[in-house]
Amino acid sequence: MKTAHLTPAYGRDYRSKKEILADLEADKDFIFHDISSPWDGSPCNATNLREHGYSDVQVRYRRNLNVTVLKLPAKQPDPEPAPTPLDTMKAIRGKEHDGFYDDELAGPGESR
Repeated sequence: MKTAHLTPAYGRDYRSKKEILADLEADKDFIFHDISSPWDGSPCNATNLREHGYSDVQVRYRRNLNVTVLKLPAKQPDPEPAPTPLDTMKAIRGKEHDGFYDDELAGPGESR
């Protein structure tokens, strides 16, 4: 269990733990503080922290007067990509094709 010490980045400040957790879940940047680390003072987000084995965060808020320790939120699943026009066409036609209609390839009276 590794704990990262963070402060809000880009001039943000928080009034509650709920606001901090919402921004962690939204993958917003925080400033990393650890004088023994080469990343001291660098911006990071929840994804970066999870990749480096951190499970908890200690965050300063309310003008750096209050401190809270939170579990890093679980990774949100990636949304499914929207179907492309070719995927839609394949679903409508019900078979694979390379973008041409069969009747365009076949001559008059021929069938494929």
